[in-house]
Amino acid sequence: MSSIFDIYKESCVRSFDLHENNFSHELLNTFIAAAGYEYCVDPSYDWHGLKRGNSDLIIIQHTLSGSGNLMINDQYYEIASGHTMLLRIPQNSRYWLGDNSHWKFFWVTLGGHEIVRLFDSLLLNRGPVQSFNHLVIKRMELIVHEILTETSSTTGHLSAKAYELTMALFDATSMEHSSARDPDAMDRVKMHIEQNLDQEISMSDLAKIANYSRPYFTQVFTQLYGESPASYLLRLRLEKSRELLALSRYNIKYISHACGFKDPNYFARRFRHQYGMSPRQFRSLNNQQLNMSRQTV
Repeated sequence: MSSIFDIYKESCVRSFDLHENNFSHELLNTFIAAAGYEYCVDPSYDWHGLKRGNSDLIIIQHTLSGSGNLMINDQYYEIASGHTMLLRIPQNSRYWLGDNSHWKFFWVTLGGHEIVRLFDSLLLNRGPVQSFNHLVIKRMELIVHEILTETSSTTGHLSAKAYELTMALFDATSMEHSSARDPDAMDRVKMHIEQNLDQEISMSDLAKIANYSRPYFTQVFTQLYGESPASYLLRLRLEKSRELLALSRYNIKYISHACGFKDPNYFARRFRHQYGMSPRQFRSLNNQQLNMSRQTV
């Protein structure tokens, strides 16, 4: 997908002195501290949330291509293309390029009592990594581009831009929360999984069926059922394979494909990990138990 930042030939960062004109940022409900566009290939790119001062700030960073890494306390996140990182500062967090080939992104640092309050609520309910629809991303791009290119920006104008950007994200999440009240969303997802176990099923496809963003879909599903959608899908595939091994004479390769495993070797590894024996051993043991039960009748 094209981006307004495709016209940028190099990285661009703009910071704002909020103490100009004797005006303290502590009096503002919303303000912009800095913004930028970067194409990062330097493996030393590494930021720690406890080494960026003591002011309460929010970082919004959207990945245009490539990927980066994020660690908050002991939780790791991949910040892939299309993901938006929402980060509270100061916080025990770290984000870095590492071994990735590049990380192309735009970002903005916001602050103010109202901004922090709103984003604390958003982070609590949605987490630090989001996937917004393309209209929201385009709106974010335009706002950050304007911040970077406008020749003169008053404190009031920057405050309005900070509020506009915040509301763009909250408009998007409000739409998702409306769809989240759909009581049949997860039932549709589970029905789709059960009816298509022999097909390739991606988490993105399941999120679209629920009408959620992928990160939010994963969060809601896990909260409701106590396991991630990926774990649920794998469990159902393996349960179906065990049933076919016990009740049919299909060969193992056929069963692996019928349960959505394109690689029989991968299927065998996952089966052994789940049940402590290979599919062939399971079938043999099951047949022995059946023969013994018949002999005792």
